[in-house]
Amino acid sequence: MDHNKYMTTGEFARRMGVTKNTLFHYDNIGLFLPEIVDTNDYRYYSIYQMEVFDTIIILKEMGMPLNEIKEFMDHRSPESLMELFEKEDKKKIEKAAKKFISDNSKDAVTEMSATEEDVEEYLRLVTIQQRMQAKIEEDVNANVSDEEAAQRTFSYVFVSTEGTTTEDGKQKAYSDAEKKVLRQKAQALAAVKPEELESKAEEAGLTVAQDSYGSAKDENSSLDKKVLKAADKLKANEMSGVVETDKGYYVIRLDSEFDQKATDEKKDEIIGQRQQELYQKVCDEYTSDFKFDIDKKVWKQVKFDNHFKAKETTETKQD
Repeated sequence: MDHNKYMTTGEFARRMGVTKNTLFHYDNIGLFLPEIVDTNDYRYYSIYQMEVFDTIIILKEMGMPLNEIKEFMDHRSPESLMELFEKEDKKKIEKAAKKFISDNSKDAVTEMSATEEDVEEYLRLVTIQQRMQAKIEEDVNANVSDEEAAQRTFSYVFVSTEGTTTEDGKQKAYSDAEKKVLRQKAQALAAVKPEELESKAEEAGLTVAQDSYGSAKDENSSLDKKVLKAADKLKANEMSGVVETDKGYYVIRLDSEFDQKATDEKKDEIIGQRQQELYQKVCDEYTSDFKFDIDKKVWKQVKFDNHFKAKETTETKQD
């Protein structure tokens, strides 16, 4: 089986933003069936089914009951689908345009040179752009292996050595003597049992935080490389010594050498990056030969010195 083409029930559910139970229910009522059911009764969905499922989601969001969605999907055609979407889009766009105009003052609308028709056209173009982007992103490989996305998770306590803020808002650096006391505080915490980290940190007036990462080579982590390197050396439920950085001292406990939940979240992040990169690539290729000319006379009339705010509602006035 081509794992770049097929996904398990869990993988497909995660990719489409639904639960596995939803897929099981849709299968039971004949609305949406897996492409393959093997001899062990394992279900597999094709990447080409994503577009069909997207249609079901949209119809459901439009308020259509499942039995009517099934009837529509059983007899759908590109023409009937486009007609349905266009009617629904037109209703929503007209409603949103009216609300936009009514929610802004006459002065603001005049300054923007906006009419209800202008807003409708803008929303129509945005809708097209969103549909186009979704279609382009369907070509992205949505399969990410555990190995590629593997995440380790650790808890840590940070003792800052950057100083304190005085009552008048100025930064005051710690003296060497004060930094020595802070280091001793971190050393005492590094000596506790792993299971006591939270309670001992609380007694010391410190906070335990948690983070996940791939490896010390992870360029996306906001934590110091020294912290990640120290975490790399640990096995599950092991504590580090004091890790000294330019901003302070860290004490680390590795919670998991492979965190499945964090790994699944990383998979979604990787897919999102692939989608954005593909969409940007297609847009760049499409606009590479475009030339944009600025009408300097019109541009001189554009000003940014008038600021408008949304109308106050009963709720905002109470806040």
